[in-house]
Amino acid sequence: MGRLKKTTTDGIAAMSIRLPVAIRDEIAKQASFNRRSLNQEILWLLEKALRMSDPAPATKDSQQSG
Repeated sequence: MGRLKKTTTDGIAAMSIRLPVAIRDEIAKQASFNRRSLNQEILWLLEKALRMSDPAPATKDSQQSG
């Protein structure tokens, strides 16, 4: 896991990570295609992955049946 280096007043934490060159190159290609920086592309991909992994919120009906 990367180490937190610095947190700014706007809540941004700097960290370094190690990636296989092939993955870094693929993300860089996608970033260029999407007209984003490498950092912006990585953030977008992480946010997308986190949204996809969140379990669906329980509905009122599913909470009552149990």
